[in-house]
Amino acid sequence: MKTLRMACMAGVLCMMTGAAMMAQKVNAQTTATVDVTLSITGVRANGGKLMASAGDPNDRAHMVYAMADPMADGSQSLVLRDVPVGTCDVYVFQDMNGNMTLDRNAEGVPSEPCFMKQKVKLAADGLTVKVKLVNPAEMMGK
Repeated sequence: MKTLRMACMAGVLCMMTGAAMMAQKVNAQTTATVDVTLSITGVRANGGKLMASAGDPNDRAHMVYAMADPMADGSQSLVLRDVPVGTCDVYVFQDMNGNMTLDRNAEGVPSEPCFMKQKVKLAADGLTVKVKLVNPAEMMGK
């Protein structure tokens, strides 16, 4: 009798584990993603790489990143591929000194050309975001 109960419990546990694994597999397969095209102006050809990211800042595991060399002064496009559908934040900056970090002055103001847009809604058909890089420290004369 005790063996029968143990066998039943083991069977139930196996079924629950299998169901949980299938649910995770289905969720991973049905997560919709889209490409986000960034139409960037204010690019400096003599500067460093353009760095961009998009995603939920509270879920770093699903942030999407891209970088590109500037092609010329003015404007260019950059595509963030496979950004999860929903609401995301978009960050872009031009890394003028090549340290892969948005530099800030002593007051915490960004000292490299940058852009941020929060709570961008992404639908299944993708999106183009107009980005204008500005250097806040230069604008403030600091």
